[in-house]
Amino acid sequence: PQGLSRIDDMLYASEHGASGHDEVNVIEEGNNYGWPIIEGNEQQEGLVTPWFEVGETSWAPSGIATDERYVYMATLRNERLVAIDRE
Repeated sequence: PQGLSRIDDMLYASEHGASGHDEVNVIEEGNNYGWPIIEGNEQQEGLVTPWFEVGETSWAPSGIATDERYVYMATLRNERLVAIDRE
């Protein structure tokens, strides 16, 4: 994980993928988020796909923050701040 942020009862984690497919997961106790068995939108029984993933190109996620509407993720690639709608 590169960053963690909590709002209400939700804990978000930003993570690098192996080659692209960087992701944001909503962390819940007891869940297996699949690394390194699945990445991106892949699915396998007993593993949780990410809440959000960036696709083939890496954004190189860094820290994250949340508010009532968005998860904000800083990226090392292109040095930007991305707002991801929580709804």
